[in-house]
Amino acid sequence: MWGDHDPEGRRLPIKVDSATNGETYPIPLNERHKAANRHALDVAGESARAIGMGRRNFMMSACGAAATLLAFNDINKAYGQTGGSWKVPLDAGKDSSVAQELLKKKHFIFDVQTHHFGRDWGNRNRSWLSAFAQRKVTDADMGDPEIIKLLGWVSGPNYMKDVFLDSYTDVAVLTFVPSTEETMPLSHSEASETRDAVQALQSGKRLLLHGRINPTMERDVKNIGEIKEKWGVSAAKTYTQFLNSGLSFWLDDHRVMDRYVSELLRNDIRIICVHKGLPFPSEIATPDSKPYMSAKDVGPAARTYKDMAFVIYHSAFVPELAEGPYSDRGPADIGTNSLIRSMRQAGLGPGSNVYAEIGASWRYVMKDPNQAAHFIGKLLKYVGEDNVVWGTDSLFFGSPQDQILAFQTFHISEEYQERYGYPAITDEIRAKVFGLNSARLYGIVPSQVKALADPGALDPLRRLQNVYAERPNPSFQTYGPKTRSQFLRMAKEEAG
Repeated sequence: MWGDHDPEGRRLPIKVDSATNGETYPIPLNERHKAANRHALDVAGESARAIGMGRRNFMMSACGAAATLLAFNDINKAYGQTGGSWKVPLDAGKDSSVAQELLKKKHFIFDVQTHHFGRDWGNRNRSWLSAFAQRKVTDADMGDPEIIKLLGWVSGPNYMKDVFLDSYTDVAVLTFVPSTEETMPLSHSEASETRDAVQALQSGKRLLLHGRINPTMERDVKNIGEIKEKWGVSAAKTYTQFLNSGLSFWLDDHRVMDRYVSELLRNDIRIICVHKGLPFPSEIATPDSKPYMSAKDVGPAARTYKDMAFVIYHSAFVPELAEGPYSDRGPADIGTNSLIRSMRQAGLGPGSNVYAEIGASWRYVMKDPNQAAHFIGKLLKYVGEDNVVWGTDSLFFGSPQDQILAFQTFHISEEYQERYGYPAITDEIRAKVFGLNSARLYGIVPSQVKALADPGALDPLRRLQNVYAERPNPSFQTYGPKTRSQFLRMAKEEAG
């Protein structure tokens, strides 16, 4: 159905590359990252030969994922990355029973940040298509088989495959990127079609929708009731740092937020998902809009609007800032620390109405165990284990399965636990972060959670997954600009 991928087995099942979601610059791999990839490929080849398995089949197996994580551990330890690691038995790279037990599905997984593009997104947003194609795309290219294939990679059908067949994801939220009604790469109508396709499998409440509702767009606020009624959205998605300063805003600006929150609550929308961090470069946004990516306004807003849950997308993470321990002293106007400080200054701690979403951020830090330990450790300590929620920003980063397996096996070192007061990541905490916290937030009751997560269920989606599992074909690909030049070309076309 999707064709063969990587027949020579040269792609790793845990993806470490420079792909970006198109909202910020790609971050080049450093020498340690490159060494880890090389070592993982070497280990995979040796392990596959040792157990008499072809490279491609090995990469698709639990042993392939385990061997990759073990190889990453080797290189990270050699480079002094001791704050965290992947707890993988040494024999898991060659013993399938050990690997399968370690990496089998163990938790209900609710991904609150997923994306795909609509059927006509290449025509509506040629700059995004050019970035994904990694070259300029002209009108003549639109019938080219390679471009048509690319359009399929990031469209609804492949979304179904990457999210629901190639990963352990049970429930997802389909959300949006910063745009106006006219420039949405995925319209509410197209998102609703994808949800209907999932629901047509009679698989329960597996796909929810956001409403792209920005409080500084009068038409958006005016149409909140229509958006809720027509598309059945479960939450509002907005960007305080918009592409131009005229639409940027602060969450604690009463002139903007009072009416917005009132209209949302009046229409029984009680969740605001707001992008923070991942700063938009000046190539795609006006320079004076950049300060609005700070989370300094989150605490005051959450304290004022107590009936509203604020889900802070990316947890205000800034890729250019190395994650370290939190301190009340020193500058903390941007980054994850800005979220923590804002909450603390507002008197908010674990269990508040602020939720830290880790989409894209976990993808960035999971290749750097020290940063990963600080990032996850701080959020669990200050925002709370009941208020950290799982997101992946897929399909920008391909199937979310590698992010799932990396988090399922990640441990914060005892050294970092003792030095910084971070909790050990227990199975109970993983279960909360992976899905139980979001289930509670979005009103999915425990009995529904159990039914949706049951691997033995015989609903149509589970049957489809079982058939696919007999001949899986994951691509192990990421999509989107991977170099600064590709990103800048996208930005130039966006501006032009």
